[in-house]
Amino acid sequence: MKAKRPIRTGKLAPLFYSVWANRGKYGTFYTVTFDRVYLHRHPKTGAKEFRYTKSFTLADLVLIATAADLAFDFINHYQLLKNLKQHQPRFVDHAKLKKPPP
Repeated sequence: MKAKRPIRTGKLAPLFYSVWANRGKYGTFYTVTFDRVYLHRHPKTGAKEFRYTKSFTLADLVLIATAADLAFDFINHYQLLKNLKQHQPRFVDHAKLKKPPP
């Protein structure tokens, strides 16, 4: 089975957000996840590594609000473009149409 990937990812350091498209009983719905990256230093070895968490500080909440707004705008534009592609008007060449009799 192919791994599912987000349709959009973004970064507002140290915050990452991902927009996911999911298929449900009533069609496609979208979800957004948020992660914060931080540098962890191992207490014994002193080795550094990046880790991710879903816990946020007070300062991160402003970034989450901004990221949520960006995700909201993306989902709305994505749905609009998807609907426009499905309902594209067909070009009608009026010159080739038969004219009704006078």
